[in-house]
Amino acid sequence: MKKNRTNFPDWSALIPVLPGDGPRSRELYAALRRLIETGALATGAKLPTTRDLAQRFGLSRSAAVACFEMLISEGFAVAKVGAGTFVAPDVPHLPLTLIKPRPAEIDVAASLPCGLGVAVSDPRTLDMFRILLSRHLTRPGPEHFRYGDPRGGLPLRTAIATYLRTARGVRCDAGQIVLTSGTQQGLDLLVRAALRPGDAVWIENPCYPMAHAVLAGSGATVFGVPVDAEGLDPEIGESLCSKARAAYVTPSHQYPLGVTMTMRRRLALLDWARRNDAWIIEDDYDSEFRYAGPPLTSLQGMDGSGRVAYLGTFSKILFPGLRIGYVVVPEALLDA
Repeated sequence: MKKNRTNFPDWSALIPVLPGDGPRSRELYAALRRLIETGALATGAKLPTTRDLAQRFGLSRSAAVACFEMLISEGFAVAKVGAGTFVAPDVPHLPLTLIKPRPAEIDVAASLPCGLGVAVSDPRTLDMFRILLSRHLTRPGPEHFRYGDPRGGLPLRTAIATYLRTARGVRCDAGQIVLTSGTQQGLDLLVRAALRPGDAVWIENPCYPMAHAVLAGSGATVFGVPVDAEGLDPEIGESLCSKARAAYVTPSHQYPLGVTMTMRRRLALLDWARRNDAWIIEDDYDSEFRYAGPPLTSLQGMDGSGRVAYLGTFSKILFPGLRIGYVVVPEALLDA
């Protein structure tokens, strides 16, 4: 019996007690790998036999063998015929604590009512969404099983283009629409395509903080242009930097003040972009939520020179967890 307990006493302090639940071979593998990576088991050290491990931890022999096979296949151990299993000569050595403690995750469920960007569950909308989802996934087509157009699925882009032409006066077709994971990604793509580090950009003051973060993070020189009861003032923008390469605005419902940019200011902004060969990024994040008559036509719909990129999202009219938005891209930027 003593011959069958090779290295048995030497391992008491090294191998921790395994949890009682879960796949035992995986737990044993994780424990041994941790000992190897932290240097508790030195390079070339001999591992105990699978029989010893199975007896010590109450495992089946096959579970212990599976653990060793994983260690060997991943390069943490080597097997030598007639000699046993040893720690491999070249393995990573990691500290016991890999990362600093992080702050606790945000408790999404604890968000306060009426918080910004929080949608309310609507039973009718969810029922319709569930019916449509079930209908289209009952017999999925081949397009669901391959990577298609990088702009996104044509049927959805066609539906979006039809809606935007009717409801917002946007002048576009499906070919100009790029689907995104939300407004944030759409803005990031536009900045990459249209701007270079150091380019000057107008942004509303005050503004949507994450838009400022994207622009500043891209290396742009950001100029905050004051917002009053008529929206962003292009005259002040020109006094700050007349040759800016772009302007980011929320003209339908300014964030966070809620004002609507007047027609006079809209025309002045479009004229500035045309004269300076600049871009306007129109974030139309919640134009559907207007109850005192229809919203003003989008800036993009008034633009005759192809200088306006239009950002939209489904986060407000459906729910943010859907993570779908879109960009109507000017033809000159579409390839980029």
